[in-house]
Amino acid sequence: MTEKRLRILLIGPHPESLHGPAVGGTTIPFKLLAASLTGRDGMEVSVVNTQGIRGGGMRAPLRYLRVLGAIAGEIPKSDVVSLHVVRWGLHSLAPFVSVLSRLFGRPYLIRKFGGTDYGVYPAPLRAFIHWGVKKANLYLVETKALVEGARHDGIEHVRWYSNSRPMPELPEEDSADRECRRFVCLGQLRRGKGLAEVIEAGERFGGDVVIDVYGTSGYDVAVSIFDRLDHVRYRGSVDPDDVRSVLSGYDALLLPTYLPTEG
Repeated sequence: MTEKRLRILLIGPHPESLHGPAVGGTTIPFKLLAASLTGRDGMEVSVVNTQGIRGGGMRAPLRYLRVLGAIAGEIPKSDVVSLHVVRWGLHSLAPFVSVLSRLFGRPYLIRKFGGTDYGVYPAPLRAFIHWGVKKANLYLVETKALVEGARHDGIEHVRWYSNSRPMPELPEEDSADRECRRFVCLGQLRRGKGLAEVIEAGERFGGDVVIDVYGTSGYDVAVSIFDRLDHVRYRGSVDPDDVRSVLSGYDALLLPTYLPTEG
């Protein structure tokens, strides 16, 4: 007799393959979850990739319709539906997933990435999102503040689910009182990451002090901003698996940010 397998549908920002590159606080944890579930006995995992909708330019509407079509085709074949979104997905995907999951009698959960929630939207849209979230069997959020906010809105099935990833053991620091000469800043090249402040502060230093910036380009800060700087250098992007080894080569990590989705 063939053992029945639990069919899980994961909807979220996934790289094109389990072995492809993943950068950022949404694609990396989603990739890790998909990989861990795929390797378990008794489970059959399907993934609908939502990348390419937000910020996709002229192709975004067509990509959005394709994603909705893929979701509609997969939900009837699944036992459990798991939706993973940043804030925009709460109004663009959650109500649709809610309706289809309830129509086919499938339990579903919503995992919300980031530190902001639907409370920032106008009242009509906020009510629409609230309906989709409240109908879910489980609502997972990254911060305890969001847990309190959701419960205040009458969502009792909310739980705190922090965004983290497994990291190797770090060696003990044998010279904690050493001078800081080598600084590192790691993240997307965006104004909201505080890069202007990093550059301004870094160029005040002299001697052998350096600040190396790693991160993905293509946002609102051009790589050319680092041209002709003396102490602040752009070093390109870093594969997630190499982050630990890169950080270990510096004395201090710089993390200035204005983004409301970050601490």
